[in-house]
Amino acid sequence: MLLAIYSIISTKIGFFIYYSFRSVWVFKFFYFSFLSF
Repeated sequence: MLLAIYSIISTKIGFFIYYSFRSVWVFKFFYFSFLSF
């Protein structure tokens, strides 16, 4: 039971880290493309 809760929490944290890193890269891409204008 505890292992299932731990796996659910770890997958949620993993998705959060993955999406936050991806949004940072998207923000950098838009920022640099805006600077190139």
